[in-house]
Amino acid sequence: MKGCRLTVFMYQDHALGYGKRNSRSSVFRIVPKFKKEKAAKKMSPQSVERWGTEEVGVWLEQLSLGEYRDTFTRHDIRGSELLHLERRDLKDLGISKVGHMKRILQGTKELAKAFMVDL
Repeated sequence: MKGCRLTVFMYQDHALGYGKRNSRSSVFRIVPKFKKEKAAKKMSPQSVERWGTEEVGVWLEQLSLGEYRDTFTRHDIRGSELLHLERRDLKDLGISKVGHMKRILQGTKELAKAFMVDL
């Protein structure tokens, strides 16, 4: 199988008995080990650049910044605009708390990195 590693486990089979010399005292079992999928692919089936205002709102909720959901929707901030937001844009949107700005900007960096978007 492509993309699998095989691990061999050996254990004692006590049911076969210890007194017989010709009995099988060890049994081998092959167990496949599959590679883990990247978390980014599980997060969203589509690219961030294709997100609409609804997906951006859900993302804000995940950052615990749902209070800005209506503002982002009213200003038609979609995925492609989200990735290019800067501090001055956030100020223009009325986001004045430094912690919120930093959380949004860090979140956009992580989105771009997770979805391998060139900025």
